[in-house]
Amino acid sequence: MLQVKCPAVNGGSCCQNREVVQSAGIADPRTDEELADNAAVARDFGDSRLGQHFLYELYACHNLPRSAERLQRHMVRAAELTGATVVNATFHEFSPHGLSGVVILAESHLAVHTWPEYDCACVDLFSCCPTIVPEPGIEYLRDVFSAGRVDVNALPRGMHANRLSADEEPSE
Repeated sequence: MLQVKCPAVNGGSCCQNREVVQSAGIADPRTDEELADNAAVARDFGDSRLGQHFLYELYACHNLPRSAERLQRHMVRAAELTGATVVNATFHEFSPHGLSGVVILAESHLAVHTWPEYDCACVDLFSCCPTIVPEPGIEYLRDVFSAGRVDVNALPRGMHANRLSADEEPSE
């Protein structure tokens, strides 16, 4: 399993360190300019959270992909546009319609579920790295899906992870 140290998030193990990612044999498609752009607008979590989870609902999608291969290409490109490092991807076609898939990132994941019968797609991006910038990726998906509306919810994740001692039981 690839472990990439991120100095930006409490010594965590999932943010991009370009040299480590490349030495593990994972191609980083971003140019130095793209990396600099992402660093310029990086989010500083500024607290003890382990990451941020973005939930997107895209409505009135008049151009949803009908094949898993096509959706995968778009999702991988969206992930790259956020500044993430793609590790792997898997997608599935349902019968009679609908697609689901996940792009595994060195920084966490980007997932999608589509409902063509409702012209709807739900996308979630979880990142434990504050240098991931979701907006370019979601704008790309809005454009390629021809979405008329995008709703978003952002949730901090793992807010209490650093506060729990080994003797404490997490609440359910």
